[in-house]
Amino acid sequence: MNAAITISSPATIQTNGLMAVNHLADQAGFLFNVTVTEKLVDRVFLADGKHSVDECLSLFLRTCAEQLKVAITDNKRWERTRLFYPMPTLDGFFQPEEVVIKTYNADVVVMLASEEAFFKQ
Repeated sequence: MNAAITISSPATIQTNGLMAVNHLADQAGFLFNVTVTEKLVDRVFLADGKHSVDECLSLFLRTCAEQLKVAITDNKRWERTRLFYPMPTLDGFFQPEEVVIKTYNADVVVMLASEEAFFKQ
């Protein structure tokens, strides 16, 4: 994770590159434990001085929670959900990037699609 990025709320960085963000996930509407990858946090947050990491991650998690509700309703599947999220770029624009939400029992893992092979369970 980028050294300049800190999450003000309690977060647990695990040795496997995942960060527990239950404090933000609860506010976003998740009913389960949620972890995100460090690389995902780096992509969601753009150090523009206008928004905190918590604000960027909170918006991202709210989008994921709503997308997961749609996937469960429409597809009756919730083990693996894909979505595209507009990641901020340094030039002020957004680049859609594929995100994967995986659920394992009562745990949710959110990652970039490019990281999926590294986080098989």
